[in-house]
Amino acid sequence: MRLYEFFNMGNPTIIGQARKIDRIWSFQPISQKDMNWLVRLSKDEAFIGKLYWHSQQMNHRSPAQTDHQLLNDAGTCASAYIALRDVQRQLERKGAGIR
Repeated sequence: MRLYEFFNMGNPTIIGQARKIDRIWSFQPISQKDMNWLVRLSKDEAFIGKLYWHSQQMNHRSPAQTDHQLLNDAGTCASAYIALRDVQRQLERKGAGIR
């Protein structure tokens, strides 16, 4: 069991799953188990919608009013959203026979 799996054994939150996606996607090559998990998540439009919504929660006002944790979490969700969209594009290319 990986260390990050040990710490995230409870009910996973959107932010927790986004961190896991980002961590997996950042360190190539991706194991088959992790890739299967990413493929399952990339097909879940409700989850992708939640990631998109959370990524839009950045505070664009003045820096004094910025909640840095919210900003970090929004960036993590945006990164996970992009990773899952990349997985979707790869699946579409495989389905179309393009390499």
